[in-house]
Amino acid sequence: MLINAKTLTGHKLHAIDGAFGKVEEFYFDDRNFSLRYLVAETGNWLTGRTILISPYALVTVDESEKSIVVNLTKAQIENSPALETDQPISRKYEEDYHEYYEWPTYWSGIEIGGYDSLFLKTASKKDDDCFSLNKMRDPHLISTEDMIGYQVEAKDSHEIGFVEDFVLDDSTWDIRNLIIKSARATLPNEVIVSSTDVERIDFEGSKLYLKIPIEKLKEYNKEKL
Repeated sequence: MLINAKTLTGHKLHAIDGAFGKVEEFYFDDRNFSLRYLVAETGNWLTGRTILISPYALVTVDESEKSIVVNLTKAQIENSPALETDQPISRKYEEDYHEYYEWPTYWSGIEIGGYDSLFLKTASKKDDDCFSLNKMRDPHLISTEDMIGYQVEAKDSHEIGFVEDFVLDDSTWDIRNLIIKSARATLPNEVIVSSTDVERIDFEGSKLYLKIPIEKLKEYNKEKL
């Protein structure tokens, strides 16, 4: 099922032994737009900590109940490696996190369960070496909330608009599409862009560049015009 990230925000989270919070946002890998973590808001339960839930643990999304079932106990979540609020997610933390849950690291290329397509999408050794340059954070993990508002430019240098939302596939937990708030009269108010059409992301300039020209975008979205 395809579902917007903003739609999932606020969904209740249910562990094996009861509710433990709600969806706050998501982290994805900017190299392949695969979801890496759901960020849980736990209210007064685990204050001062950022709680990350891997797609390995996500069981079902129930839209009628506005909830997501997680295949973990509350004790497992509470005893998982602690990440203080606003502390960057480092590769060392990810290693500790995956070791605690006994899950393969997504950069290992090992298949598991129904998420093999997700975890086989790994970076090259050259890309992975970038972590040695910055031990404090994983430079490829990006928050969906942080990218909202990024300016979008087509291949032919036409400004399209701004990132408004992301479309997730809850069977693979890939980001399939981006929803762009259009700034052009020749395009619909909301433009759908495939994540495979993203050429690069400029984080310092808060800008996203596409591989395709504006006329191709019009073709993709002509039924909306």
